[in-house]
Amino acid sequence: MSVFSIWAHGKVLVLDDLYIKKEHQGKGHGREAMAFIEAYAMENGYKRLQFQSELTNPNANKFYESLGFAATDMFFYVKHFS
Repeated sequence: MSVFSIWAHGKVLVLDDLYIKKEHQGKGHGREAMAFIEAYAMENGYKRLQFQSELTNPNANKFYESLGFAATDMFFYVKHFS
């Protein structure tokens, strides 16, 4: 989903869900998917990529943080693009 954000001063790409089946986790598929999504966002002029992750999912939170995302006070994971 694409939205305009006054805080980002432009378009924001919102990722609703990213799910990798249990048997495929730990094989780099999530990193590959996120790299593709980030490249798409940057190539198409998005100012940031944002999504939510449940506090009860520490593995997902650790994964996103390892990719350079940071939790905000609203518990959104955001990566800004220049």
